[in-house]
Amino acid sequence: MILCFGTFTDAEANALDFANYYDEFQYNITTTTTYEGVKYTFVFNPDKKVCLIEKAEVDNSDVIIKLPSSATRLENGVKVKYTVVGIGDKVFFDCSSIQEVYTPPTITFIGTSAFESCTNL
Repeated sequence: MILCFGTFTDAEANALDFANYYDEFQYNITTTTTYEGVKYTFVFNPDKKVCLIEKAEVDNSDVIIKLPSSATRLENGVKVKYTVVGIGDKVFFDCSSIQEVYTPPTITFIGTSAFESCTNL
């Protein structure tokens, strides 16, 4: 098992109120993209230009997961880059094929049971 957790700056820490973490994301604003063979769904906080991984589709051949540090969303015809700051609840729940996970330093929050039942980690 390899989990590489990043650190965050004071500015990033101040930008996120962990007590109300999920309340800051607009679940009606989503996008789905594939990164390193895994299909991710992101939810966004347009005010702070940050996003959260809400869902990941992992198949049995995905043994090494490398999380993206950013996601792009189309706004008024313009691509806008958002920083990925968290992994939502149960995103990788019961993904028994995963053996390693690499997180970028932008990840500052990991939700409840995000890696629960990942028996090969």
